Amino acid sequence: MKRFRTLTPIVLVLCIGSLCGISTAKASEDAAQSLRWTPNAQIRTEDSYLHDLVIGPSGEPWALTEQVKSIVLAFSRWDGQRWETPVPLTNKSGYQILQARLHFASSGDGYLAWSRLYRPCTTCAVASDLQGRSLENGVWGPVQVIASDSTRQLDQYVPEMASGGGRSWLAWRESDALRLGRSEIGHIRIAERSNGSWVQVPGPSETVPGFNSTPKIRV
Repeated sequence: MKRFRTLTPIVLVLCIGSLCGISTAKASEDAAQSLRWTPNAQIRTEDSYLHDLVIGPSGEPWALTEQVKSIVLAFSRWDGQRWETPVPLTNKSGYQILQARLHFASSGDGYLAWSRLYRPCTTCAVASDLQGRSLENGVWGPVQVIASDSTRQLDQYVPEMASGGGRSWLAWRESDALRLGRSEIGHIRIAERSNGSWVQVPGPSETVPGFNSTPKIRV
Protein backbone atom coordinates (compact mmCIF):
# COMPACT_ATOMS: atom_id res chain seq x y z
CA MET A 1 0.00 0.00 0.00
CA LYS A 2 1.32 3.39 -0.93
CA ARG A 3 1.76 6.12 1.61
CA PHE A 4 -1.19 8.40 2.27
CA ARG A 5 -0.95 12.08 2.94
CA THR A 6 -3.65 13.79 4.89
CA LEU A 7 -4.26 17.51 5.20
CA THR A 8 -2.17 18.05 2.07
CA PRO A 9 -1.71 21.77 1.32
CA ILE A 10 -2.46 22.82 -2.22
CA VAL A 11 -0.58 25.85 -3.55
CA LEU A 12 -2.21 27.84 -6.30
CA VAL A 13 -0.11 30.30 -8.31
CA LEU A 14 -2.21 33.07 -9.77
CA CYS A 15 -1.01 35.28 -12.61
CA ILE A 16 -2.52 38.42 -14.07
CA GLY A 17 -1.96 39.42 -17.68
CA SER A 18 1.55 40.56 -18.56
CA LEU A 19 2.81 39.76 -15.04
CA CYS A 20 3.17 36.20 -16.28
CA GLY A 21 4.59 37.19 -19.64
CA ILE A 22 1.26 36.52 -21.37
CA SER A 23 -0.56 38.98 -23.55
CA THR A 24 -3.95 39.73 -21.98
CA ALA A 25 -5.52 40.23 -25.40
CA LYS A 26 -4.04 37.00 -26.74
CA ALA A 27 -5.20 35.10 -23.67
CA SER A 28 -8.73 36.45 -24.05
CA GLU A 29 -8.79 35.49 -27.72
CA ASP A 30 -7.57 31.96 -26.99
CA ALA A 31 -10.13 31.55 -24.22
CA ALA A 32 -12.97 32.71 -26.46
CA GLN A 33 -12.00 30.14 -29.08
CA SER A 34 -11.47 27.25 -26.69
CA LEU A 35 -14.46 27.68 -24.37
CA ARG A 36 -17.97 26.98 -25.58
CA TRP A 37 -20.50 27.21 -22.75
CA THR A 38 -23.76 25.36 -23.20
CA PRO A 39 -27.04 27.19 -22.47
CA ASN A 40 -28.08 27.36 -18.84
CA ALA A 41 -29.42 23.91 -17.89
CA GLN A 42 -31.22 23.33 -14.62
CA ILE A 43 -30.67 20.02 -12.85
CA ARG A 44 -33.64 20.18 -10.47
CA THR A 45 -36.67 22.28 -9.75
CA GLU A 46 -36.85 21.69 -6.00
CA ASP A 47 -34.59 23.64 -3.66
CA SER A 48 -31.36 21.69 -3.91
CA TYR A 49 -27.72 21.63 -2.93
CA LEU A 50 -24.86 20.40 -5.12
CA HIS A 51 -22.60 18.09 -3.12
CA ASP A 52 -20.34 16.79 -5.88
CA LEU A 53 -19.69 16.87 -9.63
CA VAL A 54 -17.58 14.04 -11.06
CA ILE A 55 -16.81 12.33 -14.36
CA GLY A 56 -18.56 8.98 -14.74
CA PRO A 57 -17.19 5.72 -16.16
CA SER A 58 -18.16 6.64 -19.74
CA GLY A 59 -16.76 10.16 -19.55
CA GLU A 60 -20.09 11.84 -18.79
CA PRO A 61 -20.55 14.31 -15.89
CA TRP A 62 -22.52 13.12 -12.86
CA ALA A 63 -24.02 15.65 -10.45
CA LEU A 64 -24.73 14.57 -6.88
CA THR A 65 -27.43 16.76 -5.39
CA GLU A 66 -29.55 16.90 -2.27
CA GLN A 67 -33.23 17.74 -2.15
CA VAL A 68 -33.01 20.09 0.79
CA LYS A 69 -36.66 19.87 1.87
CA SER A 70 -36.86 16.08 1.74
CA ILE A 71 -33.20 15.42 2.68
CA VAL A 72 -32.71 12.95 -0.18
CA LEU A 73 -29.53 12.45 -2.23
CA ALA A 74 -29.89 11.93 -5.98
CA PHE A 75 -27.68 11.83 -9.05
CA SER A 76 -28.23 13.26 -12.51
CA ARG A 77 -26.16 12.59 -15.65
CA TRP A 78 -25.38 15.03 -18.43
CA ASP A 79 -26.29 13.46 -21.79
CA GLY A 80 -24.47 16.07 -23.88
CA GLN A 81 -27.43 18.42 -24.16
CA ARG A 82 -29.31 18.32 -20.88
CA TRP A 83 -29.30 16.92 -17.37
CA GLU A 84 -31.26 13.70 -17.09
CA THR A 85 -34.06 13.36 -14.53
CA PRO A 86 -32.47 12.98 -11.07
CA VAL A 87 -32.45 9.43 -9.67
CA PRO A 88 -32.86 9.21 -5.86
CA LEU A 89 -30.10 7.32 -4.06
CA THR A 90 -31.36 7.58 -0.50
CA ASN A 91 -34.60 7.84 1.43
CA LYS A 92 -35.12 10.57 4.00
CA SER A 93 -32.80 9.63 6.82
CA GLY A 94 -31.94 11.96 9.67
CA TYR A 95 -32.52 15.65 9.57
CA GLN A 96 -29.32 16.97 8.02
CA ILE A 97 -26.75 15.73 5.50
CA LEU A 98 -23.40 17.31 6.29
CA GLN A 99 -21.32 16.29 3.27
CA ALA A 100 -21.65 13.76 0.47
CA ARG A 101 -19.12 12.53 -2.09
CA LEU A 102 -19.40 10.44 -5.26
CA HIS A 103 -16.37 8.64 -6.69
CA PHE A 104 -15.71 6.30 -9.62
CA ALA A 105 -12.87 3.80 -9.77
CA SER A 106 -11.15 2.95 -13.05
CA SER A 107 -13.16 -0.29 -13.10
CA GLY A 108 -16.35 1.75 -13.50
CA ASP A 109 -17.62 0.94 -10.02
CA GLY A 110 -19.04 3.92 -8.17
CA TYR A 111 -19.02 4.75 -4.49
CA LEU A 112 -21.21 7.16 -2.57
CA ALA A 113 -20.44 8.26 0.99
CA TRP A 114 -22.26 10.82 3.12
CA SER A 115 -22.25 12.12 6.67
CA ARG A 116 -25.57 12.75 8.38
CA LEU A 117 -26.99 13.98 11.67
CA TYR A 118 -29.92 12.06 13.17
CA ARG A 119 -31.70 11.27 16.44
CA PRO A 120 -31.74 7.58 17.43
CA CYS A 121 -34.93 8.29 19.39
CA THR A 122 -37.16 11.27 20.14
CA THR A 123 -35.50 11.90 23.51
CA CYS A 124 -31.95 10.98 22.44
CA ALA A 125 -29.13 13.40 21.80
CA VAL A 126 -28.13 14.10 18.21
CA ALA A 127 -25.84 11.45 16.74
CA SER A 128 -23.73 11.31 13.59
CA ASP A 129 -22.58 8.52 11.32
CA LEU A 130 -21.03 7.92 7.90
CA GLN A 131 -23.11 5.94 5.42
CA GLY A 132 -22.54 4.71 1.89
CA ARG A 133 -23.79 2.90 -1.18
CA SER A 134 -21.90 1.32 -4.05
CA LEU A 135 -22.57 0.95 -7.76
CA GLU A 136 -20.97 -2.37 -8.67
CA ASN A 137 -21.62 -4.33 -11.86
CA GLY A 138 -24.18 -1.67 -12.81
CA VAL A 139 -26.34 -2.19 -9.70
CA TRP A 140 -26.65 0.09 -6.67
CA GLY A 141 -26.23 -1.88 -3.45
CA PRO A 142 -28.04 -1.24 -0.14
CA VAL A 143 -27.19 1.55 2.28
CA GLN A 144 -24.37 0.57 4.63
CA VAL A 145 -23.18 2.23 7.83
CA ILE A 146 -19.47 2.82 7.30
CA ALA A 147 -18.62 4.38 10.66
CA SER A 148 -20.42 5.53 13.80
CA ASP A 149 -19.66 6.26 17.45
CA SER A 150 -21.69 4.27 19.96
CA THR A 151 -21.10 6.93 22.62
CA ARG A 152 -22.58 9.60 20.32
CA GLN A 153 -19.78 11.96 21.26
CA LEU A 154 -17.81 11.89 18.00
CA ASP A 155 -18.98 12.93 14.55
CA GLN A 156 -17.99 11.35 11.24
CA TYR A 157 -17.76 13.82 8.38
CA VAL A 158 -15.94 15.26 5.33
CA PRO A 159 -15.49 11.96 3.42
CA GLU A 160 -12.98 11.84 0.54
CA MET A 161 -12.22 8.92 -1.80
CA ALA A 162 -9.48 7.82 -4.19
CA SER A 163 -8.64 4.76 -6.30
CA GLY A 164 -5.54 3.30 -7.90
CA GLY A 165 -3.93 -0.01 -8.69
CA GLY A 166 -7.26 -1.79 -8.54
CA ARG A 167 -7.93 -0.63 -4.97
CA SER A 168 -10.25 2.05 -3.57
CA TRP A 169 -9.87 4.06 -0.37
CA LEU A 170 -12.05 6.27 1.78
CA ALA A 171 -10.84 8.85 4.31
CA TRP A 172 -12.90 10.98 6.70
CA ARG A 173 -12.58 13.03 9.85
CA GLU A 174 -13.81 11.87 13.24
CA SER A 175 -13.98 14.54 15.96
CA ASP A 176 -16.10 16.38 18.50
CA ALA A 177 -15.77 19.70 16.66
CA LEU A 178 -19.36 19.91 15.43
CA ARG A 179 -20.72 19.73 18.96
CA LEU A 180 -18.25 21.98 20.76
CA GLY A 181 -17.46 24.51 18.06
CA ARG A 182 -13.85 23.53 18.61
CA SER A 183 -11.96 20.26 18.42
CA GLU A 184 -10.56 18.55 21.47
CA ILE A 185 -10.56 15.12 19.83
CA GLY A 186 -9.88 14.62 16.14
CA HIS A 187 -8.53 11.81 13.97
CA ILE A 188 -8.37 10.97 10.27
CA ARG A 189 -9.87 7.54 9.59
CA ILE A 190 -9.10 5.43 6.51
CA ALA A 191 -10.93 2.43 5.04
CA GLU A 192 -10.27 0.20 2.04
CA ARG A 193 -12.95 -1.29 -0.19
CA SER A 194 -12.86 -5.06 0.29
CA ASN A 195 -15.40 -7.77 -0.53
CA GLY A 196 -18.29 -5.37 -0.97
CA SER A 197 -17.75 -3.20 2.11
CA TRP A 198 -15.43 -0.57 3.59
CA VAL A 199 -12.91 -2.02 6.05
CA GLN A 200 -11.03 0.36 8.33
CA VAL A 201 -7.24 0.20 8.21
CA PRO A 202 -4.65 1.94 10.40
CA GLY A 203 -4.49 5.66 9.70
CA PRO A 204 -2.50 8.56 11.12
CA SER A 205 -2.20 8.06 14.86
CA GLU A 206 -1.80 11.69 15.84
CA THR A 207 -4.68 13.87 16.95
CA VAL A 208 -5.60 16.43 14.30
CA PRO A 209 -7.12 19.46 16.04
CA GLY A 210 -9.13 22.14 14.34
CA PHE A 211 -12.66 22.35 13.01
CA ASN A 212 -11.74 22.76 9.33
CA SER A 213 -9.23 19.92 8.99
CA THR A 214 -10.28 18.05 5.85
CA PRO A 215 -8.57 14.83 4.72
CA LYS A 216 -7.10 14.56 1.24
CA ILE A 217 -6.27 11.08 -0.01
CA ARG A 218 -4.25 10.13 -3.10
CA VAL A 219 -3.09 6.75 -4.36
